[in-house]
Amino acid sequence: MNLDGVRRLLRQVCMELRSQVVSRYPNAEYSVIGGFYFLRFLCPAIVSPDGFGIVKGTQLLCEMGAP
Repeated sequence: MNLDGVRRLLRQVCMELRSQVVSRYPNAEYSVIGGFYFLRFLCPAIVSPDGFGIVKGTQLLCEMGAP
């Protein structure tokens, strides 16, 4: 899948999520999309940066003084 396909799929997921939430919680349409993005993309990268290629795992452990 190319980048355009990922963008399109992510937009479809957000649109469906929004439509499902708005019917029950009308004021939460933006909060749910922000929460979804944060929990699915940003949190995992913060918790495990080496798994996302942000830093090398051994580099981080050496800087922390781990054996």
